[in-house]
Amino acid sequence: MNKLPKNRAYIGEYRHSGITVEDGMPQIVDEETFDRAQRRLAENKRNGSRRKASAQAQDTLRYWLTDKLYCGECENSMQDVSGTSKTGAKHYYYYYCKERRAKRCTKRPVRKEWIEDTVTGILKGFLDDGENLASIAVGAAKYYEDNYKSTEHLSSLEQQRRDVEKRLANFVKAIEAGIFNKATQRRMAKLQE
Repeated sequence: MNKLPKNRAYIGEYRHSGITVEDGMPQIVDEETFDRAQRRLAENKRNGSRRKASAQAQDTLRYWLTDKLYCGECENSMQDVSGTSKTGAKHYYYYYCKERRAKRCTKRPVRKEWIEDTVTGILKGFLDDGENLASIAVGAAKYYEDNYKSTEHLSSLEQQRRDVEKRLANFVKAIEAGIFNKATQRRMAKLQE
């Protein structure tokens, strides 16, 4: 279907084996209409995904366990799916085993609301326990120390701060001695910055 509106045969071009013959067949659509359709297709291609993403972000539910939930039977990822009742009146939201679609797993779909409420309850219980919370804090601090705390950068910044403070102190001494002009004023403002 995507190739149909791009087919130049509609404007009379005949192509075969890399050879193009203008007016090689009857023209069905005038070139102006064809070009307008091409511009519209290009515009839809550019803007369509943004509109779709925006509409999806506003209209769809967030499946926050996607890529975090795994099947208890085959250990493959669970994916989000939704459906409607036969009458179309009621919507259902599930997590579905990826392998079930390929009929390689027998795990039934799990209702989104139930599994997310269950996981939320477990997490709340876990965080309500003071020992668990302390353990998480210690683990997070260790992770930060191991991965992000590079004292080299902080030491460099600290040295720069000391140098600036020393220069500012020298300016204060110069001002006390009566040496103050526009050049010193500009330099002092730059150091303070």
